[in-house]
Parts: sequence; C-alpha cells; structure tokens
Amino acid sequence: MEPVSKAKGTYQNPPDGQIPDWKCPHCGTNLEHFKTSERVVAVPETKAEKPLDVKTLEAVAEGDLFVQNVPPQVVREFEQVQTGQARPEKRDTHVIPGMTPKPKPAPKPPAPQPDRNNHLSVLDNPIIGGKVTICVLLYGQEHYALHRRCLTSICETVPPSRMDLRVACNQVGLETTNYLRSLPITKIYEDFKNRRKYPAMREMFWDDSCRIDTNYVVWFDDDSYVLNPQWLGVLGQVITAQRPKDRVGCYGHKMIHPLNSRPSTGDPRQWFRNADWFRGKSFQDKQGRDSPNGMMVHFPVGGFWCISTEAIRSCNIPDTRLNHNGGDVCIGEQLHQNGFKTKMFNEKKQYIKTSGAPRRGFTEKFLWHR
Repeated sequence: MEPVSKAKGTYQNPPDGQIPDWKCPHCGTNLEHFKTSERVVAVPETKAEKPLDVKTLEAVAEGDLFVQNVPPQVVREFEQVQTGQARPEKRDTHVIPGMTPKPKPAPKPPAPQPDRNNHLSVLDNPIIGGKVTICVLLYGQEHYALHRRCLTSICETVPPSRMDLRVACNQVGLETTNYLRSLPITKIYEDFKNRRKYPAMREMFWDDSCRIDTNYVVWFDDDSYVLNPQWLGVLGQVITAQRPKDRVGCYGHKMIHPLNSRPSTGDPRQWFRNADWFRGKSFQDKQGRDSPNGMMVHFPVGGFWCISTEAIRSCNIPDTRLNHNGGDVCIGEQLHQNGFKTKMFNEKKQYIKTSGAPRRGFTEKFLWHR
C-alpha cells in the first residue's frame, strides 16, 4: 500500500461534488471521516506493506493530524521520530500524541551455568584428599606437538587446584621448554644427556626436596592424552567405590605378561626373586590366582595408570634396576608381592588414549631375559 496522504476534500466540498455517494479512496468508508473541524487520514485495518511517510508522522507528532487503525510498524516509526527508541514488538494500543511509552521490562538475569568441574567433587572424599599428583614424561627434541597435545589435554580438564603437576623432560627441545613455562607445573625434572624412563620416574616419586603429599599419583607417557574431559571424576568414583579390605593399589588397563624360560637366560622369575621388594609369594596363573607353578604377571599398561602413594612407598616403585623397558610388568609384580591389586580402568581407551604415536626412542630387552 502506498503512504496515505492528506484528505483532498471536506464534508462541504468532497473531491467529486457528490456528497451522498462519495467514499474514501483509501478505506472505503463514507463521509463521516471528513469533518470541517479536523483533518483525518484513514488507514485500513489490513497490514500495510510500507509505513507512513515521515511528513505524515511529523503531522501526527504536532497534534493536528489523527491516525486511526495504525499498523504496528507505523507505531514503531513514530516512536523513532519522537524519541529515537523503538517500542517492543508486541503493541496493541494506537498512537496518541503526547503518550508516554510503556517502560521496557528489565532483562532477565542469565541462567546459571552448570559447573563443568562439578564431577571433580568426588576428589574431596578423604580417600583421595582433594587432588592428585600427575606425573608426565616427555622425550625428544622433535616432538613438541606430541608434548603439547598431552599436557594441554590434562590442563584443560583438570584445574590447578585439583592437581600437583610434575613433568620430567628427557632430552626435549627449546620449543617444549618454552611451552612448559606457561603451565601450572610444580616442578620440572630436566635431563639433556641419556636418562631413560624409569630413572626419571624414580626421581619424581622419591624427591625428598619436593615430596609427593597426595594420596594418589597419575602417570602419563607423552604419547597419551585425554579423550573424555570427565576422566578424573570417573576415576575418582572408581577409587572411592573400592572396599578397603580389597587393597586396590593401582588402576589401569590390565594385561598379562608370561615369564617363560629361555635356554640362554634361564628362569626369568629369578630376577624378580632377587629384588628387595619380593615377599616370597607364588607367581600367578592366567586367572590371577597364586600358583606354585605360576608364570604370569598381571600388570597395568605403562602409558597411563593411577597408583596410590601408599603402594609406591610399600613396594619401592619403581625398581631401582629398571632403565627403560619392562617397568610396567615389574610394577605389576611389585604390587602383587606386597598384597596390592590392580583394578581395570580405561579398558577400551574411552577416557585416555594411550600409544597415540609410533614407538620411538630407545629400546632394550627385558632385564629378566638378559
């Protein structure tokens, strides 16, 4: 519809001179719209395609022009002329000159956001003690992306108040060293020569200058990283659900390692029997039962696991003879000999991705096969 203009006639002087039959060209009603005392612009009740022009609106604002059946969009444009502010979308009253606009309701306060770390409240259980120690081993000068992926996944899912983060650096590059400065790390254990995995672990676990004072320690190799942001809360629930009499000391993906004899090396079990932590218990069978002829070690996979600090102290973990390979198998037997059990966790790698890169770096034979 085109903008409505001023009336072209009055009651005494209609445009075509035919008073009884003349009708308004805009709304179709008869001559009651055209009185001598005032000018009227009639707007049809149907929704207008375009609002009234600015001149007509100014006439309305001056009070000498009255508009009936005003479409909502005309009301909004009138207010913009009057005050520069738009009225709320829904409005069912007509424009009256001098009318005070209804105050805009105050905005509703934003809905409270859920605490994304609420799942970590389980750590407040006295069994855990509020937080855990997380130890990470980094290796190699050319593996900054790997190091960043691992540590970022940890720091984005565990707030500093819930962890004591310690990082061992075995021959890492400058890029990794600079990145570590941006993280909430308690202590960095650096080596630029040829230190291997288990000497680094030993230094972290038994550091008298910075003793571990949490009830649990979590271990990450640098090729492991977090998949599920609630991993620590789930782990905490598993820990607190255990019965004290079961003496579960470690949580991880359990596997079995056979201690088969070899003609060149003899009985590999003797290497374990010679350890200071060995308590004379029989080795286990495939089902995990102690057996006089047992040849199996049930152990947590070394890329990621959680262990109680009590188990570390009682079992002297890790063995001082370990260098780089076989440490996870050895830890499994250390736990068994000292009466601790390993509980399956992260079986399908649904929480932590382990072995997330091709094997690299130093390798060696198991010490019990030498």
